Amino acid sequence: MNATPKVASAGVAAVVGNERGVAIIVVMGMLLLLTILGTTMLASSTSDIKIAGNYRNSQETFYSAEAALSFGESFTDIYAKLFPGAVSTTWPVAGQGKVLDGSFAETTTTTPMKYKDYNQIAIPGTSDKAYVKVELVGSGKMPAGTGTQEDAGLSPGNTLKVNNFVVTVIAKGPGDNSSNETSLEAGVARLAQQ
Repeated sequence: MNATPKVASAGVAAVVGNERGVAIIVVMGMLLLLTILGTTMLASSTSDIKIAGNYRNSQETFYSAEAALSFGESFTDIYAKLFPGAVSTTWPVAGQGKVLDGSFAETTTTTPMKYKDYNQIAIPGTSDKAYVKVELVGSGKMPAGTGTQEDAGLSPGNTLKVNNFVVTVIAKGPGDNSSNETSLEAGVARLAQQ
């Protein structure tokens, strides 16, 4: 009777001590864990790259809009055409927007229908384009206290007036199929003789 239990316990010990196959289960578990971790890191990296690209594109579009706004505020040919008594109070004439060449001269090419009230300019050094419109919104006397000769009593007054303009810019970029668009608007006051 004593021999039978010893054989049975020796058989159980032999089965429990047999670890063959356990290593492959551990390796497969680790491989699954590493695959999940790698996939998660790849998705996160891809998402970060897209976010950085979108941010760069939006910044480039914003800077293009700023450059176009600066152009619209300072390009003197615009303001020579816009004053009370002139043919038009907008640059370009409403619905007659043009594509401007490298020297900002009007070409015969018209802007896309969506931007027909704007002139299109190319932003130097980029592939971006911007649409610019300047409107005369009012004209009047110099405000009191602006430090003019009239304020100092050196002139009979009313020799200068202020023309007020609004410069509106829509920038697109980078690329022709870009969905990035930035709009800016600024007021400009320019002195003129009465």
